[in-house]
Amino acid sequence: MSRPTLGAMSEGLFRIPEAARILGIEGTEVYGLIERGELEAGKGPDGLVYVSEQALRDYEARRAKTPQ
Repeated sequence: MSRPTLGAMSEGLFRIPEAARILGIEGTEVYGLIERGELEAGKGPDGLVYVSEQALRDYEARRAKTPQ
């Protein structure tokens, strides 16, 4: 599966460990969310995977609507 490239946009982007801390979960869980299409992410020019601040907000909004 090919991930989108983030290009030159760098503000408001978080690497997986940072995204995990924000969401309060393990980094492996973040990768799982990305693989299942529940969290949008993309590769930066450095080849690392990044999650945007907006993607984190969108995921948290969807999670808040889902009954636990």
